[in-house]
Amino acid sequence: MIAKRIPAKKGQGSYKQLAEYITDRHGNGEKASDVRITNDATSDDLDDLIFNVQRVQAGNTRSKANKNFHLMISFNPNDKISVEQIHQIEDEACKALGLDHHQRVSAIHHDTDNLHIHVAINKVDPKTLNNVDPSHGHYKLQSLCAEMEKRYGLEVDKGKSSQEVGGKASDMEVHSGVQSFKGWAKREIKPSLVLALESSKGWGDFHKALSSHGVEIAPRGAGFVLRDINNHDLSMKASDLGRAFSKSSIEAKLGEYQANPQAKQNQGSAKGYKAKPMNNRHEANKLFAEYQKQMRERKAEKQNALKAIRDERFARESAIKRESSRRRGAIKQDLTLGRRTKRRTYQQIGAETAAQLAEVRKEAQEARRVVHESTGTTTWSQWLAQEALAGRDEALQALRGQKHRPQRGDREQRLEGLDEAGVKAGASRVNRSGDVFYGKAVRDRGSEVSVEQAEEGDVAKALSVAAGRYKEGIEVVGDDAFKAAAARIAGEHGVPVTFSDERLEAVRKAVSDAREKGATPRHGKAAERTQAVRDYIEKRNAARDKTSNIFYHREKQEADTGVAKYRGQRNIEGGGKVALYERKGEMLVASISPTEAARLKRTKVGATVELTRQGVRQETTRNKGVER
Repeated sequence: MIAKRIPAKKGQGSYKQLAEYITDRHGNGEKASDVRITNDATSDDLDDLIFNVQRVQAGNTRSKANKNFHLMISFNPNDKISVEQIHQIEDEACKALGLDHHQRVSAIHHDTDNLHIHVAINKVDPKTLNNVDPSHGHYKLQSLCAEMEKRYGLEVDKGKSSQEVGGKASDMEVHSGVQSFKGWAKREIKPSLVLALESSKGWGDFHKALSSHGVEIAPRGAGFVLRDINNHDLSMKASDLGRAFSKSSIEAKLGEYQANPQAKQNQGSAKGYKAKPMNNRHEANKLFAEYQKQMRERKAEKQNALKAIRDERFARESAIKRESSRRRGAIKQDLTLGRRTKRRTYQQIGAETAAQLAEVRKEAQEARRVVHESTGTTTWSQWLAQEALAGRDEALQALRGQKHRPQRGDREQRLEGLDEAGVKAGASRVNRSGDVFYGKAVRDRGSEVSVEQAEEGDVAKALSVAAGRYKEGIEVVGDDAFKAAAARIAGEHGVPVTFSDERLEAVRKAVSDAREKGATPRHGKAAERTQAVRDYIEKRNAARDKTSNIFYHREKQEADTGVAKYRGQRNIEGGGKVALYERKGEMLVASISPTEAARLKRTKVGATVELTRQGVRQETTRNKGVER
């Protein structure tokens, strides 16, 4: 378990932006769930919370610091933890920080391999209006993690080893998939620099050794920084390479710091840091070159578009000012107008000119916003994910080959023993680890397909994703209930799979045989109606691939018995009708006659009904009226 504060970027102090990001308000809804509003007595509505927080923050006019606290708590893939327990941990974290009575909103995110919760806290105390910044918050959160790991039996986070990059550089590498300057220095040139420092007899020798790698050392604050010769923005603390590179250690060996007299001549060196993917195999390097080319073209397109907007704004402003000057000149030359009349006319011209200029600037600002949105750059990992979703298998392999790709939890329900495959039809997204998602619950990691919840529709989808990707049969990993469900669903849905477990394979065959024997041959209009039902089901499942809130549809079988929810009737091709029943996370579709359709009209949409082998047993209490 890891708990940490996410620092706000410069210019991003809006609680509204933070709350909308956390709740995924402008996304497709797949990233965030279980939104929870705390300490806002007036409402459970997000807009009301944002309004109330902004009102409280406006009451503090003294503090110029950021008034929001962005907390993130992440869990190990092996952690088996409920939503209620996550919320309890959130409460404990806020209490440890001294912000437990402050307004906040939280949401659980599923967009990475590690389940995590984001919390947006209003730092302004609603009673005192003080902007509270928790002291030693990092240590308090560390202590909290240790306590919560013991209380809930969570995996103990071991922290980072001394060989890892760590800090913001490590976060950047994971997020972007590109090696950072700090990572490059620690992995590739540190051994040479250690030897160079040991063998150097003075600053001249050390500067020469540094420049051979395209880097230089310079004082900053109370220590030294190591930076790129050609780009000083690429820098790191020299002591991050080890204790031997601290200021005191270096000066103890080489004497007081001396600047490199050859620094200017060394600039322009072809050596030094160059951005490259974390997965530096040949195929990935070719894709990275394509990515860099696209980003350069997008940057040039953006610069040209912004220049055109700037030139157009300047031309329009100049025209407005010239017209204003012409009008003022005409008024000045008009001898028939008195002084007061001229003054009022000048004021009117000035107001009209100011309004016109303001309109031009507003339109230019909106045009710049559109350009920034349409030509924004993406990270290397984001670009690979986009290309993989578009069907490029080499991009998917590059994502899955990155060094930072985390391991999945051992407790996940999953199908193993699979061969690597590309993105299949119906994928909703690809994450930066190369995992392909089909809806919210089904995740394809390449060699295995996991299912977050054992809903019938999700298990059926996972089986269809795994179909045809094995040599000796699929191994089902999970509890006995999940294994039994997978075998039964494979047989009921006719998914072309084979299980490595002989008992599961026997169950699948038995269910499949029973399903085939129960199907009676149909001819003429009956066959056409059956085909129309199947066409409807196929269309709905195709739409489900694009819209996550549509249930998996399949034809109702005689074996589908038990409680379900009636979801109304639909017209199908050929003039027929079908009835829809929601059951166990999927939508059952049953062809109905005109008589059955008329009888079902007396049942309210959303009502609970009982499915039997013969049909549907409606509620004992009929609902009056027709659901419209």
